[in-house]
Amino acid sequence: MFLYMANLQNFRNNQRPSWIEGIGQKVKNAAEFAGTVKGIYDVGRTVYSGLVAAAPYIEAAMLAGL
Repeated sequence: MFLYMANLQNFRNNQRPSWIEGIGQKVKNAAEFAGTVKGIYDVGRTVYSGLVAAAPYIEAAMLAGL
């Protein structure tokens, strides 16, 4: 009796996901990946903008021999 009840409690865990759930998971993974790529792009753009703004000062310091 106990094993039968335990089997019923794990029924959902032992089922294969439907093809719609598989598509949903792929869409979720793609959206997460796109968000990560956008985050990396934003960080790179911020660093580039900072370096562009600091470039004249860095050049002046290099020419002055600092």
